[in-house]
Amino acid sequence: MKTIARKRMVRELKKNALRYLALFLLIAFGMYLIISMVASADNITIAEEQSSKDYKREDGQFEVFVPLSEANLKQIENDGITIEPMFYMDFKTEGEGTLRVYQIRKEIDLVNVFEGELAKREGEVVIERNY
Repeated sequence: MKTIARKRMVRELKKNALRYLALFLLIAFGMYLIISMVASADNITIAEEQSSKDYKREDGQFEVFVPLSEANLKQIENDGITIEPMFYMDFKTEGEGTLRVYQIRKEIDLVNVFEGELAKREGEVVIERNY
């Protein structure tokens, strides 16, 4: 009985070799794709956590219509929250772009300089690499 089943299996594999090869390649490619995405997601998460820690990325932001009083600021800071005012101006560029200019930040969202150095004098700017 085992011999008959074995012969039938060999015959089936020979007869439909291309079909089984295609199925094997499809399964192998699917496994490779899933494993690659999981590994990439893990690496991206680790890099983002490290970047957030190194450059003190903000956890949130809010806008106010009137400046907060010193009492409000002290109460918020007593809760362990760091506040840094971020003033900026938007300028329209040629085309549909907008250039947003910030003042230098000292505590939150620190600038990561890849090339050159931070602006030191009035009239100098640092341009983000994505711009």
